[in-house]
Parts: sequence; C-alpha cells; structure tokens
Amino acid sequence: MEKANTKSTIREMRIARMLNAPIDLVWEVGTNPEQIAHWWIPNGFTNSIYTKDVTAGGKWGLTMDGLDVKRYPNESMFIEIVPLIKNCVSALEPKLYFHHCFEPKEKEALLDCTSVLETTKLFETVFKIFKA
Repeated sequence: MEKANTKSTIREMRIARMLNAPIDLVWEVGTNPEQIAHWWIPNGFTNSIYTKDVTAGGKWGLTMDGLDVKRYPNESMFIEIVPLIKNCVSALEPKLYFHHCFEPKEKEALLDCTSVLETTKLFETVFKIFKA
C-alpha cells in the first residue's frame, strides 16, 4: 500500500490511497455494513451500524462509542451511488458531506475520499480533537 496523500483546507479534508486489492473488494468493504463497521471509525472507537441502505436516498445509521465513554450517534443519507465508482453521503449530525471515488488500477484500487464539514469549528472538533 502506498503512503496516503492527505490534503486539507479550513473545513475540507481529502485523502487518496492506493490499495492493494481489486476494485470489487474495496467497494465491498466500503459499502457492506458488516465490513465497514471494522474500519469506519477513529482509532480507539467502536462502531455499531444499525442501518445501511446503499441506494440514492438510503439511510446510514451508526453509533460510535468513544474512548471518553460517550456515545456518538450518526445519521446519514446516500445522495448518489454509482457502483464500483463512487458514493456520496450527506451526514445529518454532525453536518458534513463526503464522497468516496473508486478507480481500478490493474490489481489495485485507488480510493479517493473527500469530507467537507459545515464550519471550521466543526472541522477542528471532528478531525483535530477526535482524530477522525
């Protein structure tokens, strides 16, 4: 796996990473609730996904349990889904928009993730304080 290419602005963060896996497997671990529960969290958190309907307009509900023993419920809605190419999600709380783009590269896959938060203060909380 190549080193992550990370770039951020005041309320946007972008990470692109080449993964040593075929595109269909990368899509599966990014959209299957049983798979994504193992990695869609900051270090030290646990994740419970109670709904994930990967269709346009579908809901994604999860609760993260933090090291501070607090529970962080998250509700999101899928805005756009193009299988094996991209998924775009709007989170209701905290208010953010993110999209994942998938691109096959022979036996590997490029995963390009961008998150845009509603405010600079929210960005600082989510990415700098919680290390999300």
